[in-house]
Amino acid sequence: DARSGLCTQTFYGHANSCNAVAFTRLGNVLASTDADGIVKLWDTRMVAEILTAEVSQTPANKASFDRSGTVLAVASDDGRVRTFNATTGEMLSELNAHGDAAQAVVFDPADQFMVTCGSDNSFKLWA
Repeated sequence: DARSGLCTQTFYGHANSCNAVAFTRLGNVLASTDADGIVKLWDTRMVAEILTAEVSQTPANKASFDRSGTVLAVASDDGRVRTFNATTGEMLSELNAHGDAAQAVVFDPADQFMVTCGSDNSFKLWA
């Protein structure tokens, strides 16, 4: 509980430092990214790992779910942003988004756009 400061659950499973986490809109699935380029999906109700995917040979910096929770976008140190089917782990697309590390990615609330930002001092809007 964030108000009381009480930790209600700790998730273990990454072999290297975790860089970011993201909830689906419903809160039933959590994505975690790590410095090895691994993304793990977790069932928050069962406190269980449901999917592991190696998304890059470089650190995975940030993840974001679309509104439906079926598409996961991941920004990586190699400057790429990849989207995945959050159920199967299948890669849907790979964008050469930035000339340096892609630091973050987020979907707009209407799912019309995706925004990425990078260490190349830019942010980009994708349709």
